Order: sequence, then structure tokens, then C-alpha cells
Amino acid sequence: MLNIRRVTLLLIAVYALVSAAHYRIWEDELTIIHWDGYGYYAYLPALFIYGQADDFAFADDHFEHYELSSNLYQIRDAPNGRRFPTYNIGLAVLWLPFFLLAHAYCLIFGGFEPDGMSWPYQAAIWLAACFYLSLGWWYLSRFLEKHLPPYAVISSLLLIGLATNLYYYGTQNLELTHLYLFGIYAAFLYHFQQYTEGDRSWVRLVIPGLLAGLMILIRSSEIVVFLLAAAWAWNWRWSTCWRNGKAALVLVAIAAPVFALQLMYYRYSLGVWWVNGYEGHFFEWPPHLYECLVGYRSGWLVYTPLAFFMLLGIGLLFKVGSKWAWSILAFTIINCLILFSWHVWTYGSTFGSRPVVQSYAVLALPLGVLIHWLWQQLNSIGRTGRASTGESLEKTSSPTSYAKWPARILKLFICTSAGGLIALNLFQTWQFGQRIIPLDLNNKTHYWHNFLATELDRHDYRFLYTDEKLPKHALYDWQLLGSADSTVLLPGHGQDHQEYFTLYQQRIDSTAARALSGSWTRTRLDYTYLQDPENWQYEPLLVFEVTRPDSEPLRWTGINLKNVTNNLSRDTLEVDMRLPTLQAGDHWQIYHWNTSADSLLLYNAQVKVLR
Repeated sequence: MLNIRRVTLLLIAVYALVSAAHYRIWEDELTIIHWDGYGYYAYLPALFIYGQADDFAFADDHFEHYELSSNLYQIRDAPNGRRFPTYNIGLAVLWLPFFLLAHAYCLIFGGFEPDGMSWPYQAAIWLAACFYLSLGWWYLSRFLEKHLPPYAVISSLLLIGLATNLYYYGTQNLELTHLYLFGIYAAFLYHFQQYTEGDRSWVRLVIPGLLAGLMILIRSSEIVVFLLAAAWAWNWRWSTCWRNGKAALVLVAIAAPVFALQLMYYRYSLGVWWVNGYEGHFFEWPPHLYECLVGYRSGWLVYTPLAFFMLLGIGLLFKVGSKWAWSILAFTIINCLILFSWHVWTYGSTFGSRPVVQSYAVLALPLGVLIHWLWQQLNSIGRTGRASTGESLEKTSSPTSYAKWPARILKLFICTSAGGLIALNLFQTWQFGQRIIPLDLNNKTHYWHNFLATELDRHDYRFLYTDEKLPKHALYDWQLLGSADSTVLLPGHGQDHQEYFTLYQQRIDSTAARALSGSWTRTRLDYTYLQDPENWQYEPLLVFEVTRPDSEPLRWTGINLKNVTNNLSRDTLEVDMRLPTLQAGDHWQIYHWNTSADSLLLYNAQVKVLR
């Protein structure tokens, strides 16, 4: 029989085992510290191994001998010529005890280089992730127990753990901040609730204040955590405003010295109190709400549909009179406005909306309240034959047997839907790992074309560039406009290079404008892709272009041929694209554009139009 403790242990075990299997932590060439994670981690070897907190010369050696990233963007140059990590020091603070254990192991037992990047250091990050995430699950379960019956707590924990993208970032991105912040948010909620339920002594704010400071030290945007205190139990009375305001100010005062660790590090290593690690990055208005909420590139509600029910549950907090209602509402709104105003609103190659993952600890309560409320309504229907209207249940007559069936059917539907959300999230996490869901640039056409697909067909990546798909019909009537069936070598740089090679072009007259406007075209290539081993930055493009004199291009679509090729030795690609509304004088062409060192051996090319 499941209970809250067993479910908490189950989630801890699932996350630990899945992450261990994903990273293969038993292998010597373990790689967890890379990409952004190295920017959070580099403080530790700089301070405790190399003593190079001002120039990070060791990072160049790490970059040469370990797979960190395509370039060393994690270390930046300060105006005074020194170097510093791009990201805040907070995550390094959390990792410090585990790093010291790994370093001591290397020095005492040997067998591994004490360079900050060998197996013990990588394994230490895995262990740290498991530890902090375990604390998060424990604190979250304790917090929810204060507000919800056991079944609602269990349901919320399972759904948060298995039906959101926390599962991905808690098992396959242990070097990023989100799982750690999730755990600290859960601890903050629990300890702040201890203050609200006790004698309101300011001493009880010390732990939540330190936790808030640690969150901001990890990620500065987490300053929104103070809203949870400032708007708690809001009821539009001056006494409440004054009490909440004082509590929030105390939290700020306690948190400030923690964040000062960042300033002290800059002073120690760079000789200045502040330097902007995000120079060149900025917030912009209006925020990208549509793209970040329901866009197919990294939309929160698209890849984590459970979030819709979390947000819906915020409204129920007011209905049931929860003292957390205003604080969670204010937190969610301001948090989304801040996060979705970042100019790189996709936050890199992400599965769903990455920056909101830590806020699931806060949104677990409205989700649990929604589950509890729905179950109460269904129980009421089962007992009375109708939803409760506030009448005491003891006064209602016994229901007939048939009156219970609607409630049973609805309960079964809800349980099945919850299981479906879990299954969908786990499956799409697997799809993302297989790149069936691409790292970036996904769109509606590609998403639904590959929905529930189990194999990667790189030809489908063409939809990432065209975002259009030929509708299904029983019969097509294609007219061949042009073809080439002789073998042609299209060389890259360093050979007899020809940057542009035209496959088809047409100057549009009035007759062609009437005939071709809005028509579908199909380009078919039969080719061998010859890859230069030194080329990593650029690839040849198949370009579909329609221009009008003295105006911007009516359409320009460039398809990365390497991305859409299944078999480099020999492949056949068909791309369907639609012509815009044309007029006399327009120019339409399809061409191969190559600025790379890769080459193409073209055997056959055809251009058709659908009549």
C-alpha cells in the first residue's frame, strides 16, 4: 500500500537510478561537468586546487583534455584583463562538500588525477544532485502534508516527479541549477510555514532567509522568492500588509550577506565589487508569453501539459481560502514575466520551458488542491447523485446504485488521464534523448508529424525549416518543371569551389503568376554528402527563394542538408514548399548554397509543381 513516505523514497530511488544509468557513473570516462555546468563549477578547482581565481589558466587545459563544450564560453574576460566564470557562485557553494570529498579521495587513494575533472569529481556532482533532490522531495512532502490529505499529496508528488520536465532536468542535466533550486524552494516553503504556524518570532526566519539568499546566489532571478513572504495571507488590511512587509524585509536582510559572497569573490579575484557576467544579454519587453507558454519550440504547456492544471489550481486556492493563494499567484505572474522577458527566451537547447522547473515546488500546492477538490466533488456525486452545493452530506438520502456510476467513470477518467500525462512526459523525454524531438527550432508541423514516433527519420527535420506539410490527398498530379540526371560534384571550400549552384529558376510573368500562386512545389535530390572532418560550423543549404524587385524577399527558406540526411553515403530527399502569391516580375529559384568545406555529389535533381 502506497503512503507518503514510500512514494517519497520511490521518487528518490527512481531519479537516482535513472540518472546513474543515463550517465553510466560506473565508467571511468564519466562526463557530468560540461557546457553551462562548467561555468558554475569552475570556482571550485580555481580556489581549492590551482589557486588561479583571477586568470583561470587551468580552464584552457581542461578544455583541451575533457569534453566541455564547443568553445570556452564559460570563462569571460574582465575589463581589467583578469578572467572570471560567467555564472554565479551559488551552485559551487552547494557542491563544495562533495568536491572536497572527491579531492581528498584523489589525494589519499590515488588512481585518478586530482585535477578537478577526473571520475571522482564527476561522481561527486551526481551524488550532490541525488542528495539535494532527495531533500527537496522530503521537504515538499512535509509541506504538502500540512494542507492536503495523503492521497492528494501522493498524487501531487507523483505527477510533479513523473509528468513534468523536472524528470528530464533531474536525471539528465545534473550540472544545471534547476533540480537544486527545486529542492531549496521546497525547503523554503516548509521552513517559512514553520514561521507562520509558530509564534512569528523573527528567529524562525533565519533558515528561510538563508535559503532565499542561497537561491539568489545560484540564480539572481530567484529574487521573486520574497513575494512568497510579502503576499502571504494577503487580505487587503493594513495590519496584514505591515506584518508581511516586515517579514519580507527580515528575509532580505538575512539573505543579503549570503548573496554578498558573490561580491566578495569578485573583490578577491578581480579587485572590483561587481562585474556583469551576462554582458551582451538583456531583458526585453513585451515578454515572449505566447512562445514560452504555448509555442512548439519550448512552450511550457506544450511539453508539460500538467502545468495547465497547476495554474488552474491557483484559482482554487482562493476558493478554499488558502493563505498561500495571493503569494503563489503573485509569485507565478512575476516569475513568468521575468523569465519570459529574457531575450534568449528558449534558454538554449531545452526540453520544454527550462527556467520554470524549480517553481514546481511552489505549484505543487495548487495542483494538490485541485486534485483534492475534484475528488471531493466526485465523492459528493457518488453519495448524492449530484455535486455538493454546500448541504451537509449527512442529511442526504442514500443514493441508488446507478447514481454512483457517473462518479466512478469520472474517477477512472481522471486516473487514466493522470497516467496518460505521466506516460506522455516519460515518452517525450525519451524522444528528446533520441532527438526525435529536436534540441531546438521545433514547430507545430514537426511536433505533430512526429507525435508518438519511435524512430528518428532525419528527413522529417525538413519541417523545422519549412513549418509546412503537404495535406494528405488520395491522388496528386505533379508537373515536372525541370530536372538534371547527370552526376555533378558541388565542392566545398579548399577545392574548385562554387558557392552557388542553381537547380531551378524562373522569371514569373503574368501567366505564371496566375498559375503558380499558392501552388505546392516538390524538390527531389539524390546525392552523396561528403563531409570534411575539420568542418564543424557550417553546412550546405538547399535554398528556396522568391524575390520581388525593390522589396524584401517574399520567401527565403534554407534547409541544412546535413541535418536532413539519413545516410551520408547515399540519400534521397524530397522537400515540399508552397509558393506565395506571385505577380509579374517576381523571380523564383532553388539553389544549393555552400559556404562550408563539405561537398555534395549530386546524381539527380527534380523540381515539380502540384496542379
